[in-house]
Amino acid sequence: MSMIALVSKTAGNHAQRIAVQIRSATTFVASRLRGSDASKCDGQQEQPTVAERQEELIAFYQKYEELVELLCDGAQYGPEGKLELRYQESRTWMLKHYGRLRSYLLAFLGDEVTELSGPRKGTGDIDAFEQLFLAPTLEEFLRSDDGFMVGRIMSTRQALTLYGEHLRKLSVAA
Repeated sequence: MSMIALVSKTAGNHAQRIAVQIRSATTFVASRLRGSDASKCDGQQEQPTVAERQEELIAFYQKYEELVELLCDGAQYGPEGKLELRYQESRTWMLKHYGRLRSYLLAFLGDEVTELSGPRKGTGDIDAFEQLFLAPTLEEFLRSDDGFMVGRIMSTRQALTLYGEHLRKLSVAA
């Protein structure tokens, strides 16, 4: 890769991280303004409270850990019937619930968000969390493993931890 291409890619990654952080900060400010008329003027939905976000994170973290255990078992034993069924259940739950947390969690993924992600048809990059559950089957997930599964798990787990710490600080400050 040429030096110009590398600098261009690095600048793009940095701009992407800043955009994610700005979106997260905007969401946070909107949640703090929740009761005021200013937050209602632009027609946005009311943001969840810190306590509600903590509850969502706890539920998500439990399902995330089940998914990680399942993926590790799948890597060790292959996509046998029971594992495939559990993957489908996990995947369905993640697809339904991840969207509510995505903008918050992306702010805590850091540099890994672009290095451990891939293209998503028509909608930009797939983040490291989505890489763990967007494959339609466990067999497809294992077949398309690019060697970064452990790295994705480590970076997503760290993002969950950092987001949890952030929420704890917000709950103390409130």
